[in-house]
Amino acid sequence: MKHANVKGLVASIVIGVIYNIMVMKLALKTGLVPNFNICAALVGFVFVKTWTMLLAKTRFVSKPFIKQENTLIQTCVVACYSLAFAC
Repeated sequence: MKHANVKGLVASIVIGVIYNIMVMKLALKTGLVPNFNICAALVGFVFVKTWTMLLAKTRFVSKPFIKQENTLIQTCVVACYSLAFAC
């Protein structure tokens, strides 16, 4: 179970960093930042599904993300986005 949590956290950090960069750039350019909480969760889910599909197509053996990992990823991504939004 530890491996599953680490894999989920790594994916969350990657997506969270991307969203933080987007939010900061948008805030510094326009001064306005829309609330993307639901969008961030959906992008996290799409990222995980795309990652799994690409690994399957390349025949690289990888276990798909489990439901708990998907929940962890979406929660962490929204938390990263909310942190950047609040700053």
